[in-house]
Amino acid sequence: MKLFVVAVLLAVVSAACSSEPAPVNPRMSELIHELNSGDNVAVSNAANELMRMGPAAAPAVPALIRHLGPGTGNNDIAVINALLRIGPGASLPALIEALEDEDENVAAGAAIAIGGFGRAARGAVPALMEALQRPATRSNAAESLR
Repeated sequence: MKLFVVAVLLAVVSAACSSEPAPVNPRMSELIHELNSGDNVAVSNAANELMRMGPAAAPAVPALIRHLGPGTGNNDIAVINALLRIGPGASLPALIEALEDEDENVAAGAAIAIGGFGRAARGAVPALMEALQRPATRSNAAESLR
């Protein structure tokens, strides 16, 4: 019995320490494809489905971030809600990085989204302070710091 327990523990630890990434859910791949389609309706539908998936939708964060800001149609609310439901663990580091995106719309949208995490976004304060120095992100960063 002890040998069986040790074998199971070794298998679990081995799987947890594996350097291979977890396989991506086929539906996740489809949703990311829809986000990249350029079709505003498909983007909105994909963002809403990703929002319902919550933290399991973390692989879609980079594709969602590309749809922040007023230059991406009327999908801002769906995209921000999806990022918020995915959670700060996956979304916040990517949003902090997006504050410096060369696309000012993406940077401004990232500042808005960060504010939605409230106190969970404390780690973003230095980046938001930097964003106050740039005209494109100033007002959104100030709002997120409140």
